[in-house]
Amino acid sequence: MLTNTVRHWDENHGFFCDEAFYTYALKQINKKNFVYPSHYIGQYGVYDALRHIFIKSGIFSEFVKEDSILVSRFHSLDDIEKARQKVAEEFRKAHNLSSDNTLIFLAPGDTVEENVYCIEAFIKGYNEFIYKNSYPTSLSHYAPPKSQFKLVISLHKGTSSETFVREYLKNSNIETDLIIVTNENNEHFDAICVRNYLYIYLIKKDFI
Repeated sequence: MLTNTVRHWDENHGFFCDEAFYTYALKQINKKNFVYPSHYIGQYGVYDALRHIFIKSGIFSEFVKEDSILVSRFHSLDDIEKARQKVAEEFRKAHNLSSDNTLIFLAPGDTVEENVYCIEAFIKGYNEFIYKNSYPTSLSHYAPPKSQFKLVISLHKGTSSETFVREYLKNSNIETDLIIVTNENNEHFDAICVRNYLYIYLIKKDFI
């Protein structure tokens, strides 16, 4: 699991998570002196994402310096949300998406080994999700039509992983429309800004 901190985790959390990767540079130890199996990975990815949405939104671009970002002590969450909404609006417009569309975002890993395991399992679960939650196959009378769901898959441009996933998708039966984004021009950050559900596979099969 990728999370902010495991400072408050104890032995009971091992029931649902084997290994955690955290971003806060704080000592990850609780009151019982228990240290959960975890690894610090830092916040560099967060810096890249925040820098991108501040610049692309055009709202807070003046806060982005050459090697740093100025963040308000009291209004940072509101500022980030305003920038995120602006980027999300532009992404929806570029892909002809309405506010009624539900986007599910998947990052299937960076290696072919991860792709083979992750994408097959995900598509199977995704199709089942669509079957149960969209009209006309849902048992709910209020289920939205299948056309309102979109699957967004993020790939790393120019890698063997991208080639493999694109070829795999050509022969896959996915119940909804598919949008592929890459890290080129940080389009994957744009997609994350607009998604309703986020699935990122970080753990290889050998660890499960």
